[in-house]
Amino acid sequence: MSRTTIMDKARELGRELAASPEYAAMKQAEANIVQDPQARGLIQNFQDLKKACERVQAQGIEPTEAQLQELHEAQTRMLLNPAVRDFTQANERFLTVLQEVNRKIWEGIQGCSCCEEEGCGSS
Repeated sequence: MSRTTIMDKARELGRELAASPEYAAMKQAEANIVQDPQARGLIQNFQDLKKACERVQAQGIEPTEAQLQELHEAQTRMLLNPAVRDFTQANERFLTVLQEVNRKIWEGIQGCSCCEEEGCGSS
């Protein structure tokens, strides 16, 4: 099979994934966040605090307990927002589909349909 054929099949798979209910739910949940100023503010606040902690760590310094506590509280507030919570859940469902697709691709590559725990080629 040519590389072009493989890429064509990959694009086709991408189109199929884009038409899945899981992807549609994730995109709708994302649109709901865009329409919710409170959700956007909570996300922005969390991202700002996370970046601040990452900048400190990049300098070889551990964030203070107060900084970590503030980050944790911002994350909790963010995840309690219904729009953010719905998006997080929808995103996790879509990621599960992607993981299942990846597992099936690997089964095809390895020529087996064994379960994940056993792994292919186990004796």
